[in-house]
Amino acid sequence: MVAPDGGDRQVRIPTPEAPLRIGVVDDNALFRRTLVRLIARQAVLQVVAEAASGAELDALLSSDPELLLLDLEVGDESGFVLLEHCHAVSPQLSVILLTGHDPSALQIPARDKGAQACWSKSDLRILLETLATQGAAPAPVLY
Repeated sequence: MVAPDGGDRQVRIPTPEAPLRIGVVDDNALFRRTLVRLIARQAVLQVVAEAASGAELDALLSSDPELLLLDLEVGDESGFVLLEHCHAVSPQLSVILLTGHDPSALQIPARDKGAQACWSKSDLRILLETLATQGAAPAPVLY
């Protein structure tokens, strides 16, 4: 994916020898733990850091993830604002926004802000399988 600012935010296809390094940001501890466990089931994906708030974001970014799975609403903080901060700190970082709502109306704003896509939290298994096999996860096919 080419970022709106012209930067390249391609994610490589992961391998067991070089798993895709993922950061997870979500304020819901139960969801975050579940997502981390689902990621751990994929041999080519690895969680390198977690954050429960925007205040923890810089510490997460210091772990140098290749991809960030970012909740669209982190407490009172907008995922779009956090996305802009991430790209200011780490311009090459790929980001996928996650939402508990229908993501179809969010695809264009997500891409305009530099995210790969916005995915529904209910489609996590499909998202992780796509990441494990393709390294990237464009907008999901909506039925």
